[in-house]
Amino acid sequence: MNECFPLIEQILGVMGDKKYLCGPEVTWLDFMFFELVLFLDMLAGGVVRTHYVQLGDYCENFSKLPKFAEAWKDD
Repeated sequence: MNECFPLIEQILGVMGDKKYLCGPEVTWLDFMFFELVLFLDMLAGGVVRTHYVQLGDYCENFSKLPKFAEAWKDD
């Protein structure tokens, strides 16, 4: 798992202060990245989204997207 942390930091460096991966609007990459972050968080015992506050905020914003929030809640 420790091998992932430098890669996460690189992604966050590229992401900068953007709300989503490529800017202010959601793209298809965000759907994949959201699931990847949740998966890594699960594997790491829930520390990824707390250690990387930006990822916690990202997941929070993503999970509140219109229509997605309703579908995600139903899962």
